Amino acid sequence: MNIMTNVSVVTFDLDGTLVDTLPSIANAFNEILKEYGYEIFSVEKYMDFIGNGFGVAFDRIREVRNIKEDKEEFLSRVRDYYNLNYLKGAKIYEGMDKLLTYLEKKNIVLAVITNKDQITAEKYCNTLLNKWKFKYIFGNPENNAYPPKPYPYGLKMIVKDGYSIDEIIHIGDMIVDYTMAKNMGVRQIHCNYGYEKRNFEFENCVDRADEIIGIIK
Repeated sequence: MNIMTNVSVVTFDLDGTLVDTLPSIANAFNEILKEYGYEIFSVEKYMDFIGNGFGVAFDRIREVRNIKEDKEEFLSRVRDYYNLNYLKGAKIYEGMDKLLTYLEKKNIVLAVITNKDQITAEKYCNTLLNKWKFKYIFGNPENNAYPPKPYPYGLKMIVKDGYSIDEIIHIGDMIVDYTMAKNMGVRQIHCNYGYEKRNFEFENCVDRADEIIGIIK
């Protein structure tokens, strides 16, 4: 594991990196599946579905359950339920509080780049993560003004704000995080504790969030 210096900005994925949101996502989808009369899934099974937004999760679930309902109608109900219950079962990952406090003490700017919708991303930052200041929060906008990850919109905006590529580190748990950072030339740390379970050789892996304290100097 290489020590990383000259760090001004650390960007984080949200789900599976900062916060374990799997229980709340599973709860929302299962609730609507039940309403439509479909069999629900275990919380753990949702690790096969999530990672690229609710739309992709629905597509993967539909293949298994042969869902007949309109995609947008189904997702609208999932989102409505989720927005009211997004904290149910969600928690900050072990060691993340120590890492965020460490980075703030070093005057490193914190940012979130996620494929979760913008409003919900901000909600998490203002509730579970409200002890720390996130200067940038880039989620999926309602008007689809820019593509989701791995398109590096958030990284481009941070660079446009005056930070150089060499000063930024991205921390995430999915292939889209790795791809986004690599394509932009940004250093990356992969969280083994997150949701990406496919066989892929990531660089700079950690098993706990606070292990990153020993990497960023």
